[in-house]
Amino acid sequence: MNLWHIQLHPTGAADWTVEDTRRIVATGYIGCSGKAVQTFEKLLVGDLVLVRYGAQVVALVAVEDMPRLLLDYEKHSLHWFTHGCRIKPLAYYDHLKIGGRGWYLPTTLQQIKPENEIAYTFVKNLWEKTNSRLLFSVDFNELFEYDLVLFSQKDARENICGELIRLYEGLKVNIYMGDGDDKGNRDDLVASGYVTANTTEYYPYVKWCCQIDEKGIRSESEVERNFETS
Repeated sequence: MNLWHIQLHPTGAADWTVEDTRRIVATGYIGCSGKAVQTFEKLLVGDLVLVRYGAQVVALVAVEDMPRLLLDYEKHSLHWFTHGCRIKPLAYYDHLKIGGRGWYLPTTLQQIKPENEIAYTFVKNLWEKTNSRLLFSVDFNELFEYDLVLFSQKDARENICGELIRLYEGLKVNIYMGDGDDKGNRDDLVASGYVTANTTEYYPYVKWCCQIDEKGIRSESEVERNFETS
């Protein structure tokens, strides 16, 4: 897992705002154009990217697929960039700023190396606070029952950031499947539950399933609405 920070707005966009950057992240993509593409193509699946607007932190995201020239069906009115990749937003921020020693902000995209202790520790701490270490993608089309889904063929699998996690009976996990709303924004299906052995007579090559808890499968927007009204 590599760490990066990116300035996500077109060059010379004087009227660009923090909210515009946030709206791009909400589509489930980040990207760039021009000379920055050469650096952008070094992103790997599982990398963490701090998305910023100048010195203001907008979001922390995880890379879900390899950077590439965007296809026609992936283009969105907010996608000003030629090259992009799918990302999973892990957290959004309103009043968080960076700057000073450890940060070089004029650049569009920069990798944060471990030897840059200030910036590296800052991003790692943000990641730990997202509780995404036990976040995994699944396919809800692979449900045995309304609350049981295929999870892993092996005793370990990679989390959202490519870290190999050992699986065992009762391990609590968060799961998701990519989805979107009718406006082109990302709105994943999400659930929580625990790892349990596949004791069904189906798919004997699958060792572990996820037993979904009583909250069931919901859209992220529904979870956010319920949180705001609670």
